[in-house]
Amino acid sequence: MPHWFHHPTPLVLGHRGSRSTTRENTIASFRLARQEGADGLELDVRQTADGVVVVHHDADTRDGILINEVPFSELRASDPEIPTLWETLEATTDLLINVEIKNSPMEESYGLNLVDATLATIGRHRDRVLVSSFDPASVERVRSIDPELPRGIITDSDVDPMALLGNIEVHAIHPYHLAIQDVAALMEAAGELAINPWTVNEPADIQRLVDGGITSIISDFPARARAIVDTGGSAT
Repeated sequence: MPHWFHHPTPLVLGHRGSRSTTRENTIASFRLARQEGADGLELDVRQTADGVVVVHHDADTRDGILINEVPFSELRASDPEIPTLWETLEATTDLLINVEIKNSPMEESYGLNLVDATLATIGRHRDRVLVSSFDPASVERVRSIDPELPRGIITDSDVDPMALLGNIEVHAIHPYHLAIQDVAALMEAAGELAINPWTVNEPADIQRLVDGGITSIISDFPARARAIVDTGGSAT
């Protein structure tokens, strides 16, 4: 947990890698984010019909295949660029990983078995992983299985993160960046909680968060965020 919660300057997390220039949630995108100076990654996981945890944002692929309805072998044959979570962890051993569990009660595939499979896959990489979700039940499931594993709740754009402080059992809150009204006040009130806003792409927005002492910047442009964090630089 120290990597996430006690760092002298804001961390830079590549949102699905470096998705502004490469295909998101691929090994190539994750490696590019590292080259651009990212400290870590934010990525999404789903589960195939036979229980393999893969890294992908949407429920279906570019070819319209529903991930939860096909075995991994079929998914791999159809789209080799979609990596498993294990492959990703093995390819990014020097990076922090914020794993978003794509669990939503609105989807037919909703189920806490994705949480169980994700935690089982993380295995020996747990010392650099933070597990997050929009779904409170999924986050609670993480707590019940592995209370010491860092976990976070992701909030919608209309949720004030200040209102959550003290009301949830998590290690981190991931708010929409424009929902943060006063960055410094939020960080002071958050105490040991990590605050990791998404998705911060404009230089002025990055600068505002850096100036307020935010925990990390989740951005499609890791190199841009890195430059501002390192220099305390100008927003122009």
